[in-house]
Order: sequence, then C-alpha cells, then structure tokens
Amino acid sequence: MHVITGLGVGGAETMLASLVKAEIAASQRPIVISLIPGGLVATQLKKAGIDVLDLGMVRGRPGFGSLFRLRSLIRRFRPDVLQSWMYHANLVATGALALSGRRRRTVHYWGLRCSDMDLDAYGWIFRSVVKAGGNFSAWPDAITCNSEAGITVHKALGYRPRRFLLVDNGVDIARFKPNPEARSAVREKFGIGPDTPVIATAARVDPMKDYPNLLAALDRLPQVTAIVMGDGTENLPDSSRLIRLGRCDRVEKVLAAADLVVSASAYG
Repeated sequence: MHVITGLGVGGAETMLASLVKAEIAASQRPIVISLIPGGLVATQLKKAGIDVLDLGMVRGRPGFGSLFRLRSLIRRFRPDVLQSWMYHANLVATGALALSGRRRRTVHYWGLRCSDMDLDAYGWIFRSVVKAGGNFSAWPDAITCNSEAGITVHKALGYRPRRFLLVDNGVDIARFKPNPEARSAVREKFGIGPDTPVIATAARVDPMKDYPNLLAALDRLPQVTAIVMGDGTENLPDSSRLIRLGRCDRVEKVLAAADLVVSASAYG
C-alpha cells in the first residue's frame, strides 16, 4: 500500500507511478491512496488498471477524518508493507497504522524526497508538519531517501529513525532518450527553428525550483528559447522566447526538443 499527499504531476508522484507499474508487472497487487483527490497521475494510474483511492482532504486544511478513513482502509486491505511518500502522508500513515491495530504486522517505510529546504519560504502548516516528522521519525521501520544529502539534512532537522535507507532515483532510459521525430514535431508545433538553441526544464513553480534564476539566465542568452513544464509555469511572465506549458503528461517528447535540460533549483 502506497500513501502519498497528492497525485498531481511531480517528481515523487512520477516515481511512485513507475514503481507501482513495475509492481504490477512483478505480479504484486499495489494500492495507491492519495490524501487529496484528483491529479493527472491518479488518472494515469487508474487507466493502467491500478487501484487508486483518496481520503478527501483539502489542501491546506488538515482534517482528522482522513486519519480514520485511512485506518479503515488499512484494516480492510491488511497490507504487508505500507510505503508513505512525503511529509504529510508520512504523519497521516503513521497515525492511521497505529490506530489500525496492525502496527506489528505491517512494515512501514517513510519516504523523504528532498534534501536541503528553506522552511521560511513556506507556510506555517508545512513547517509544522516537517518539524513534527522529526518527533515521530522513530515510529516507522525505516525512512527511505533518494540522496545522501537528504539523509544529512533530515538528521540536522532532528529526524532519528531506526535506520535510513538510500534508494537512488531510477531513470527509464527507454523513455528518456534522443528522439529525432519528437524533436522536429515539438519544434514545429511551437514555431522553433531547427537550429535554434533550446533549453528545457520540468518543475513546478515553487521557491525551491527558483524560476527567477532561470528567467534571469534566459535574459542573458538572447539567442536561446526555453520550454518550461510543471504546475504554475503557464503563469510565468510572457516572453516570445519562453514557452510555458503548465502541466504536461508527455515530458519525454518535449525534452527531446531541447539541446540542454536544465535545473535552476536553489536547494532541495
């Protein structure tokens, strides 16, 4: 059983989708539970025949009802392993598992997917959840991180689990690879010449991702066109050299149009 905060488009959500599809291929029976309803990744998983449920939470409005709904689902499905993803889901899953009476029978792993973070750039609810995670970090059987930096940062935040597990990100090289046909098609669609230098990035608009940094760099490269994908990118300042796609479910096709894939992240 996987429990995640939401199933919009993002790095953790995409990795979860890849993992559960691999579990299906290995004759496992995963179930995915999202705290928040909806999301493009939820739609994709359902189309792939994967069971996806949600707890009906509203973003920014904590509710104890979701805790008891998840408790009921844990009792109903009796998972051997509970993998929670990201801060909010880690706490809700911990409470629900404790209330379910299955804490000794279900192995619980937390998932932490970032490294350094400027907590002052986020609201008080998020800051409180991150800090509360440190207080409860000994409850799961282990905490998985996707980088050594993530382990170091969370130790500094007071996380003291029974053990940290490093699980490196995997990249599907059959999906993300040079694709001349996609390169030509995407460039033609957006009116980009075949010899125009193109950079691309896939990241939501968030203080961590530092889009002002990317836009400042683009201003210094007048010959370059940038393609940006991710929640909120459609609302970035308009520019003839900035193609703003917002959410995008064919990331690999768009990246094939680029000469360089970049990250402007300030931290994390």
